[in-house]
Parts: sequence; C-alpha cells; structure tokens
Amino acid sequence: MCCALCVNATLHKTKTPAEEALHALTKWAVSITNTDLKAFKKRDNESIRSSVQELRDSHQQLLDGGILKKDFEELEIIKGWNWHPILNDTILSSKFNLQVASMLMYDAAHVYVHDGLADNEIGAFMKVFHSNKSKTTYQELGAYVSLFTLPKSAPSLKHLFTKSANKNNVKKGSFSCTGSECLTLAPILARYIREVVMPRNEFLDHCRSMLAVLRVLELIQAVKTGTVKHTSLRTAIVEHIILFKACYGENAFKPKHHYALHLPRMLKQHGFLLMTFTHERKHRLVTRYTRDRKNLKSWDSGAMEDIICHSLFELSKPFYGIVKTSQARGAILIPLREMFPGVDDQSFTILNGLSGNGGSINSGDVVSCMHNNSMHVGELLVAIGINADNAKESYCIVSLWQRDAECTDSVWVNHVVGRDNVVCLPLQHLDTVFVHGMSTDKSTCIVYMPLEVRPK
Repeated sequence: MCCALCVNATLHKTKTPAEEALHALTKWAVSITNTDLKAFKKRDNESIRSSVQELRDSHQQLLDGGILKKDFEELEIIKGWNWHPILNDTILSSKFNLQVASMLMYDAAHVYVHDGLADNEIGAFMKVFHSNKSKTTYQELGAYVSLFTLPKSAPSLKHLFTKSANKNNVKKGSFSCTGSECLTLAPILARYIREVVMPRNEFLDHCRSMLAVLRVLELIQAVKTGTVKHTSLRTAIVEHIILFKACYGENAFKPKHHYALHLPRMLKQHGFLLMTFTHERKHRLVTRYTRDRKNLKSWDSGAMEDIICHSLFELSKPFYGIVKTSQARGAILIPLREMFPGVDDQSFTILNGLSGNGGSINSGDVVSCMHNNSMHVGELLVAIGINADNAKESYCIVSLWQRDAECTDSVWVNHVVGRDNVVCLPLQHLDTVFVHGMSTDKSTCIVYMPLEVRPK
C-alpha cells in the first residue's frame, strides 16, 4: 500500500512484466492513476490505530513463536503499515493521543520539485523533443534562460545548461536540479514554452501537460500568501494529471501523482502547506555551524549552543533580520547627506538580504513597493539604516518605473525603465522581488508577476 491515507491505493506498474497489478486482480484495489479521490477508501484516526494495534499483537505472537515471520511480513503488506516499536507505541500511547490521519501532511515541495512531478516531467518533456530532432533543445532553453535576470538571492541556473549537463540529461531522460532551482526556473520555462515552443506546433499535448504542472507550482508557491483556495489547487492538480496520463501513459505514474491529490484537502484542513522543514531547506547553514565541531561528546548540545548564541548576537543588532550590513562609505554618502541632513556619516548602514515576498531583497533587484497608497515596480538602488543616538530608522531608495500602457499581459508585464522618479520610503514599504528581463538598450523591462501580486 503506497499511501498512508488510502487503504486500497496500489501501484499501477508491477516490478516484472509477469506480475499482475493488484487492481487487475480485485475490484477492492484502485490504481494510483485514478484521479477521483472518492474512489479510494480513506483511513481515519481509529482505523490507523486499529491496524497498529493488530500489528503489535501479531508481533508479540511472532516473538512467542505463534506465527511465522513470513506470515507477519504478509500482514504488514496487507495493513500497509510497517512494524516499528517506538513509532507504533507512540501512536498507541494515550499520553500523546496522536490523531495520525488528521495530522498527516504530504510535503508539497517533495511531491513536485525534489525528484518530484515537475522536475521529472521537464526531463521527460525535453527528451521527446531531443528524440525527434526538434529545434527545442536544452541548449536553446539555456540560452533563453540567460536572457533573464534573477533576484540576487536566487540560485544561479547557468550550470543547469552546460554542455555536459545537457548531454547527461538527454541520456538519462531526466532533469537534474535542486528544488529551489526548479522553482526559480519555472516561470521562465513556462514563458519559453508559450512564446517559443508552441508556435512551432510540435507535441502540443506535451506542452499543455508541462504548462499544467508549472501552473500547479505557481499555485503552491502562492499558498504561503493566503491567496490560493483549495478548490483552485484541486482543479489545477487534476487537470495536470489527466494531461500527463494522455501524454506519457499510465505506466509512467508514480505514488507522488496520487499524493498530489491529497494536497487540496490538506490545504483546506490546515490552512497551509509545508514546503520542506526549515532545517532541510537550510541544511547548508546548519552544516556551516557544525563543520568544525570534531568532539562527538555532547555534539548536538554543543551545536545548538553555537546556533543559539549566534542568534542572540543577531538579536542584539539594531537592524534585526537583515542578513548583510556594511558601513556606508565613499560616493554614496553624498546623496545620503542631502537626504538626511544632520545625520553623522558613521550612523549610516547599508542593508542587504532584506526579507520580502519571493526571497531576500538586495540592492539592484527589481522590486515592488507601496507609494502614495498604490503598488509600484522599480529598481532598489539602496536600503539604508540610520543608527543614531536618538533614532533607529531604515529606508529604501527606489527608482520607480512606469508600466507600459500598451502591455496587456498580466503575467509578464512590460515597464518603461527610468531614473527620473526616485523616492525614499520606509523600509517596510518594500514587498516583492521579481525575476525580470531587461531589453538590450535598457529602455524597457519585462517583469514576472507572481500569482499573489497580479490584479484580481
């Protein structure tokens, strides 16, 4: 049983051609290729507890010699639950009273971008075009991606399209990237498919399936802002799975296709979706603290002490939450003196790594901000903190751009670039950081608008 929440969800593809899938042998079993979640028999809190209790009793019989090991292992398969003394005792404990079915949440990031549905389909999608000698290639996609500028905090995508990477991806029929790289690539890939690939009228069904999974990624990314309803997410997920089935067939289905169907209910129940735990997303940061810790005695306590002490140190700083700070020096002091007369030069601090929607914000990024009670887009020239004796204030200096009046696209919006309208705003007026593509003469710039900031 491949799903912890469905009693009768079974794999569609068997390990060997000689085997028959369970759904072909009995009507009780339902293939994971079924997009109707109502077709599956759901586990509830009591049924899980009952299964675990039965396994505990059978395990005791195994220890007492009442049943054979193969019979106990067969019971594990039937129940869809593996015996683990600590885990199972925790579930059965009245002290914790765990409501497993109600508490369980599948990780949307692992379902879609960590060896998930999106990055795997990118590989399958591109393999179709490479196998048919199409103009659509990894090399062309890499060249298209290079036309866009990412936020400075975003991962670089250049290494994904080197000659060796392209060759390996074509050979494997998959696409190797991290979760954050896949999420960063997604809007550019969607534009590439719409603007470059589909006009060639090649494999349009595959294009629609790829766009459908990228649409799901867009919705999942916007979930954290509270702007996505579970009904919209369910519609997008089912639409993608149907299109995927038509292109790649039922044998291409993996358990994650079924797990995706559970995400809308989990969003409805919990009000949010996890996108990997913090310690996993920040794994490199944790490694940085522990790399030089050689003493294994009280290793975990010592590592936690280092992390907590560093956090307390950061809390003592005047501009908490700012990742990078530096002293203002040189030519930048000239306009700062004019804008903030009477402030000593030593009181100015350059701020980077600002927290914002879409990631950290740094000088030079394209951002949105509130000005005169309306949202504007422009370039962040600098963020400045003033740490004087009588005040601790922070501001952002933004060069506002004008939206092109002739632009009708609400996803990639064209803006007229200018430096004539520069404003100084309180730092909290910064909102979102954007992926963008500047024209060669730098007179215009197309800006990708995430779902949550588009006009409703």
